[in-house]
Amino acid sequence: GAVRGPGVTARAACVARCPSSRMSADWALIFDCDGVILESESLHREAYNAVFREFEVPYEWTPAYYDVLQNKVGGGIPKMRYYFGENGWPSSTLGAPPETPEGQDALLDTLQDRKTQIYKDMIGGEAETRPNILRIMDAAIAAPNVAVSICSASTKSACMFVLESLLGEDRLNALDFVAAGDDVEKRKPDPEIYTLASKTLGVPPAKCLVVEDSLIGLQAAVGAGMKCLITHTSSTADQDFSRAVAVYPELPGDLDLPALEGLVGSSAATAQFAYDSPITSPRRALAGVALATAIALGGDLFGVTQAVLSAAPEVARSVRADLVYPVAGFKRFMAADGSYELLYPKTWLADQATRLPKAGSVRSLDQGGTLIPRKVEAKRNGPQLDAAFGPPAGGRLENLSVLRTNLGQGVDLDALLGTPAEAAQRLLDSSIAPANSGKMATLNSAEKRADGVVQFDYTVRFAEGSPMAGRVIKNQACVAYNPATGDLFTLTVLAPEEEWASGASGSALRAMAPSFKLIRAAGQSA
Repeated sequence: GAVRGPGVTARAACVARCPSSRMSADWALIFDCDGVILESESLHREAYNAVFREFEVPYEWTPAYYDVLQNKVGGGIPKMRYYFGENGWPSSTLGAPPETPEGQDALLDTLQDRKTQIYKDMIGGEAETRPNILRIMDAAIAAPNVAVSICSASTKSACMFVLESLLGEDRLNALDFVAAGDDVEKRKPDPEIYTLASKTLGVPPAKCLVVEDSLIGLQAAVGAGMKCLITHTSSTADQDFSRAVAVYPELPGDLDLPALEGLVGSSAATAQFAYDSPITSPRRALAGVALATAIALGGDLFGVTQAVLSAAPEVARSVRADLVYPVAGFKRFMAADGSYELLYPKTWLADQATRLPKAGSVRSLDQGGTLIPRKVEAKRNGPQLDAAFGPPAGGRLENLSVLRTNLGQGVDLDALLGTPAEAAQRLLDSSIAPANSGKMATLNSAEKRADGVVQFDYTVRFAEGSPMAGRVIKNQACVAYNPATGDLFTLTVLAPEEEWASGASGSALRAMAPSFKLIRAAGQSA
């Protein structure tokens, strides 16, 4: 174990305390702050919107968009820099939109400083710690062989205010190391902050267990060579936590230090999931069709040769010219391994930034049951996002996404799922819109196409009090299994209901799911 003593500091900006009462550490327990110690993301969003209003910045972050943003970009200034870069640098009470890097930095610093103060005021009156966090932290602090640390992506000012308010002076002073986002050059998902903690504590990364709430934090921990336990929030529940060693919606009341120390020696392949169930029921394979949130950003596409090709669209598509040039308003996407193809609107753009975050949507819908029997589940690979497309405007809901899950060869999907209508309705009732979820889902149609692809569409309505109150989202989905490779593909097209009813927009949305084709062998469509 690492020898401890007072006054050990890796860098002056960080808070490092190594109480002399603890002589050595066999392993380290490291907590994130926002989302782990307190569920604070809604407060952050409200603080950003408050400062936007105060400085007359013409933007507002909705709950739905902030969920996407905060799971894509870590840290306050990086969030604003990313958003302004995509949507335009704003005017404000400080003056016209800044055009120089120095002017942009000055605007960001001013907004962030004021946002931090607003957030502190909110914390002082509203915040509470998440269940069982302080109990586990106190047990670790009391253990002489455990180093205890907090590593946050927030600014030091906001982080320390939260910790002082919620932990109290005695508990805060007993921690071995505290670092914030401005103590490192690169913020999460970069592993720098956790690497710094390991070096400061004198505990090897392999002996560190990180408690995080998001994929960004998980990536940082795993990137540093550490094990990671996830206690997700409502805004991160849909993410891919397959590389975590344990996943909980809330930390259990019986979770203790021996169990946590045991996780340090475990692996993601034996991860514990609090929502696992011994019941087998037809659901998991269709779970990937629910409410994809990929937002495509930036750029432009071709515009000259497409006019010639569109004059004879069937001929152009028969030779797959639309892989390069738009034909009749659409481009063709073919998977890199040639396993499937589909059409998408020529103005939509591929979104690589959401590849990892989107992959979690299958796992998050598995609460209370599992579609694939355990003997199949044990050998399958986790779901991965193969493709995502959307309009070139951040924050819009319209998108198309394709998930790939390897179930292994020889799965009788028809016997496993039942009829398309039965499987789809069960998914809606138990996962997408269960009782008391604030959502109501209606299955509009479900059928098995002549090519063997299961296609269905459903509508989700959000009740008052939910983050998307009043919104109605229509979804069209396809599910296809390739027995030769064992791959299961789930495609989802979603958009607000009114978009499906409009002229050109509705026609484009309705064309995408039917265009999905599974290619069983080179040149052979299913």
